[in-house]
Amino acid sequence: MRSGGGPGLGAKLRLEDVVTRIGAFTLGPVNLEVGDGEVALIFGPNGAGKSTLLKTILGLYRPERGRVLIDDVDVTNVPVNRREVGYVPQSLALFDHMSVRDNIEFGLKVRGVPKEERGRAVKEVAERLHIEDFLDRRASELSWGQAQRVAIARAVITRPKVLLLDEPASGLDPWSADYLADLIVYVRDELKVATIVVSQYAGKLLRASTRLLFMSNGKLYDLGPVERALTSPMKAEAAAYLGYDNVIPCKALGNLCEGSKSLALRYSSVQVGEAPCDGLQLKGWLEQIYADVDGSLRARVDLNGVKVTGLLKGKVEGRDVYVCIKIDSAALVE
Repeated sequence: MRSGGGPGLGAKLRLEDVVTRIGAFTLGPVNLEVGDGEVALIFGPNGAGKSTLLKTILGLYRPERGRVLIDDVDVTNVPVNRREVGYVPQSLALFDHMSVRDNIEFGLKVRGVPKEERGRAVKEVAERLHIEDFLDRRASELSWGQAQRVAIARAVITRPKVLLLDEPASGLDPWSADYLADLIVYVRDELKVATIVVSQYAGKLLRASTRLLFMSNGKLYDLGPVERALTSPMKAEAAAYLGYDNVIPCKALGNLCEGSKSLALRYSSVQVGEAPCDGLQLKGWLEQIYADVDGSLRARVDLNGVKVTGLLKGKVEGRDVYVCIKIDSAALVE
């Protein structure tokens, strides 16, 4: 999958220079490709345009310019119900008065699929997603995690070419989020559906994803495969969403790196106190010491006008402290 460049062979979904305007907000231009069996995880702040992008792909919003292609067919002006796109909104949008079974088979029923064939399809997807025990319950009786599985089952039972998941991890406890990741892995590896997941934070669904993209102010930035994106997030704003506690402008570090860029570091790569240093050692002003949930002590330091968080190591006397930065574990970002 690529988010820029010319047309790519084998892309199930392709967006070419898509621009969508909703009121004063502008999305794009967006260039994006997602292939079969790929999971593109798009993360970023609220209001960045993530849901607008999904609704443009789905056909709920019509782009002002550009094209949306599925299997190399231009579907920009094709109605929602003819795009072969599965969609799970953040609200899930289940029919509360209907049973789980009726919710799941709804898409097949409106397509005129015979009852016996619908029954086989529901049985198969229910077993795959472990929801066979409550097929006859009303949707209103389900927990949020159960309802989410039903919504995904309803989206994939029609065998869409593209699957869109809008904030699927929102409101889930850690166990449910981990189970959700398993479901996405199933869609990725077994169904081979080209999938886009949008989320404010990437952490809960990283293991199910093949590629990370960051969205901010209507612009989409391709960070590359997950492994590369985690070690080299490219954008300073994206680094903060990927667990980097510190983004230090190069100008605060002397001539260490290009002045217009910054170094992104996790707190474990910054040590505060009089201890042996195997990196760059600077002096800073100690602002705060506090305990983390794992029992370790963290220190908040003013380093040449930049607030930095690190591990407290060694002796500290007074407010003037040594700060050791492990440069080899830093990522250069813009």
